[in-house]
Amino acid sequence: VVRYTLDGTEPTFERGLTYNDSIEIARSGTTLKVAVWRSDGTGTASFPVSVTYKDVNAFMDMSGVVWTNDANYPWTREGTTGKKLAGGKNTSLSSGTSTSTLQAQVSGRGTLRFNWRVNSQANTGLAKMTFKAAGVVVATRTKGVEETYEYSVTGESTTLEWVYTYPSYDWNSSYGAWLSDVVWIPEGG
Repeated sequence: VVRYTLDGTEPTFERGLTYNDSIEIARSGTTLKVAVWRSDGTGTASFPVSVTYKDVNAFMDMSGVVWTNDANYPWTREGTTGKKLAGGKNTSLSSGTSTSTLQAQVSGRGTLRFNWRVNSQANTGLAKMTFKAAGVVVATRTKGVEETYEYSVTGESTTLEWVYTYPSYDWNSSYGAWLSDVVWIPEGG
């Protein structure tokens, strides 16, 4: 039996929601706890949980910014605190490349600041993350060093995108993309 709670309390054999298929977390500040028991109620074990937020807005929680996650290969929250996202991965293809896109729609003018990093095996550039504004490539990362990037938004409503591209044949290696510490500073704010 797998039981979980969303309020930070410890699940027991009798208390908590029963896990069947997936867990959808709809708001920020939710603490997920999971435990497993044998059918006779003995042998509890906790285990780490990877949480995929279909609605990235649930934990990014930024005024003036609406997030859209990739429907097929969603970005996931890295860790249990903070606002760090890891790029989604396609584990079903055996050749070619795959992409995972995270979008942010910002309202008004201002400055967007974020940290980003991409790992590519031996820094070959096979994996990369591209930052776009209004469909135009602004910057690309291919090296494993985290970098702070700042972008001035000059339009009234602008779509920003982070596109993670990686070789499908090696999805389980050291390839990875991360976006963290995203800050939106509205003009005059």
